[in-house]
Amino acid sequence: MSDIWGSGPNDIYLTNVNSKLYHFDGKTWTLVQDLKWGWLNSVWGSGPNDVYVVGSSGSAFHFDGKTWAVMATGTNTHLYDVWGTGPGDVYAVGYDGEIRHHDGVAWSAMSSGTKALLRGVWGSDPKHVYAVGEKGTVLFHDGSSWSPMNSGTNHGLGSVWGTGPTDVFAAGDHYTVAHFDGNSWTVTQTAPSPNVNYMLFGVWGSGPDDVYVVGDDVFNYDGSSWTKVPMPTSSAWRFDSVWGTDASNVYILYVEGFVVQGPS
Repeated sequence: MSDIWGSGPNDIYLTNVNSKLYHFDGKTWTLVQDLKWGWLNSVWGSGPNDVYVVGSSGSAFHFDGKTWAVMATGTNTHLYDVWGTGPGDVYAVGYDGEIRHHDGVAWSAMSSGTKALLRGVWGSDPKHVYAVGEKGTVLFHDGSSWSPMNSGTNHGLGSVWGTGPTDVFAAGDHYTVAHFDGNSWTVTQTAPSPNVNYMLFGVWGSGPDDVYVVGDDVFNYDGSSWTKVPMPTSSAWRFDSVWGTDASNVYILYVEGFVVQGPS
């Protein structure tokens, strides 16, 4: 997997499975670091001087605005996603239900209560954090402990994002998109045929009426329905991640490492 995140249009990072990290300054993409540590699966930061990258074998790295440093996570388990509310509250999730938390000083293990592969984590605040993974797994953290939720699907979920605790989207296998309204999860979209494993890997939006999911195709939600978004590439290419600054600046990452900016 590859990922894209930025603190703004002139400060965007891209990770890929070849341990390389790229940066966009608003004009050009440059290789800023070859971390030489297997796969780099996810990047997130609270700002330009506080950026985290996680990947295979429990690897994690931190950028303080000047240099990148290796972080000791205390695990050799593959980590697939990283997200936080701020520099003292960062989560990383991964294989075998692994959840790690960074309090601004060190990483520590959290009890997830599951052995499911966890592929995505996001929250609206420290008391509303969601982790998603295989077989429809959704976990909720209320600020003190993790508990399971009924997602309404058995399909794997690979990414989670929302506008707040009553508007959360999770996307995954078979083009499954599940939505949480603060009370329950409902499935809002699935693949046209349950026998074909179309997949979605990323979700992001500028607001409740402008949400993108990306994978084998790209779809946009306008608050009432999902519409396929035409992309300027071969349909054989996969889209790994989506992130944006606002509705007019959305960046979609191809598995090959190319980035498309839109809408035009």
